[in-house]
Amino acid sequence: RDLILHIEELKTTTAERERIESDLRIARQIQLDLLPKSQEFTGPCSCFELSAFLEPAREVGGDFYDYFQFGDNLVYIALGDASGKGVPAALFVTVSRTFLRGMIRANPDPALAMTLLNDELSVGNETNMFLTLFCAVLNPETGVVQFANGGHNPTYLVDPVSGPSPFPKTQGCLVGPLEGMEFQRGQIQLKDGQVVFMYTDGVVEAMNTDQDLYGDDRLIEVLTRSKQKSPSEMVQDTLQSVRAFAGDAPQSDDITVCAFRWKDRTITRT
Repeated sequence: RDLILHIEELKTTTAERERIESDLRIARQIQLDLLPKSQEFTGPCSCFELSAFLEPAREVGGDFYDYFQFGDNLVYIALGDASGKGVPAALFVTVSRTFLRGMIRANPDPALAMTLLNDELSVGNETNMFLTLFCAVLNPETGVVQFANGGHNPTYLVDPVSGPSPFPKTQGCLVGPLEGMEFQRGQIQLKDGQVVFMYTDGVVEAMNTDQDLYGDDRLIEVLTRSKQKSPSEMVQDTLQSVRAFAGDAPQSDDITVCAFRWKDRTITRT
């Protein structure tokens, strides 16, 4: 009798685990489907080229990237990383992405949008979850990028001649845990062919089997070698470098990389 009860309990436990695993697989697909698909930028935005990749460490993750063409031929680009892992981080980042999209469409000021997002997320945030976030708006006519950084990793400007250099620092804390925080808007003028490179900490904090970190120096080396390549090639070179370094070590955090390039339409090309 005890054996029969044990078998029945095992069947019930197995069925429940399979149901949870199925739900998580569906949730992962939904989360990935929410990411923007490759799109053809039109009008003045046709001089804009972007590539992005996200690889969750678990079934669902807390990273995201987003971009779209809007308003008076502007391009919005964002990349973020929620605290924690798994389902809570996935829910938090999905809500954050939705809020941020609406705020940018209403007012294309990344610092103001980040300030408003922070206030929205802080309401009822008893678990003190937060988001690190980089948000930018590109004017493709001029190559001017306005941006704000909320506690996120440095963004790199990769010049095809001189290589990578970090964006100017701006004031900005973690997004979400405290109401009333303000974020500083920065601005940079792109030159023809320069690439803006963004990533989450899953890149530089990737570990190998010896528990060594991938680190910033290795990333800068990859960007230097890839300085004359397309955004897509730069993204792939980075991912290949991280995977080669990690080897057989399990992926401990979500990995997200995004790069975009601006071409000056006033320059005559042969």
